[in-house]
Amino acid sequence: MDAIRRRKIAIKILACALALVVLVGAALCVWVVMDARVYTEEQHLYRIRKRAERRFLGEGSAYTGLEVYPLYDENDEFHYALIEFEPQGFIYVEVNSACFISPGMYLLADFEPTPWAPYSVAFEEATNAKGENVRVRKEVPLLDENGEQIRYSQSHFKVAGIADERRYLLCTPAFEGSDSSRLIPAVKRGGQYLDLVDGALIDYAPGVYSETFASGLAGFSPKFPL
Repeated sequence: MDAIRRRKIAIKILACALALVVLVGAALCVWVVMDARVYTEEQHLYRIRKRAERRFLGEGSAYTGLEVYPLYDENDEFHYALIEFEPQGFIYVEVNSACFISPGMYLLADFEPTPWAPYSVAFEEATNAKGENVRVRKEVPLLDENGEQIRYSQSHFKVAGIADERRYLLCTPAFEGSDSSRLIPAVKRGGQYLDLVDGALIDYAPGVYSETFASGLAGFSPKFPL
């Protein structure tokens, strides 16, 4: 009787071990499939395009077509994409490499295409609560001839007439000492970058905050997978 009991226990242990091996193997397979690094840049752009077509170009859509462009980070590495819709509209995409426990490989900057407003950075003197004179940063919106704030439904790159140049999204701290960041749509101009939010040439350095930079978007949300 003891021999039978021991045999049953051994079978249960073996079954549990096999189940664990299967689960680990499945997890590794999922990781390989989900890891963004297994795809080339061209494959990512194709996958983004197909997902965008399914999501945004269905029956009754306001868009008649779309194009997908690669965007690069401050290290000249492909990390983002831009979807340009016809006749107008755009949305930025992050290629999420750490997606094993995340909502997906591609994250959107917003749930749907959203207009943006250009602005410039200015400074003025003010007095704080301690009676001290301080310099305050202001974001000054660009206005049209009627005094209304200008908003564009086309991307920063399309508004600036960027065609064949490499497109960038530069990550910069949201403010001094901040762990959060913002992104600057830009193109290179010699040793500098052209900030497409305000049209200013900037001396950008990764991780270095500058209060003179005009940034374009706050980032990408796991709430908005493509």
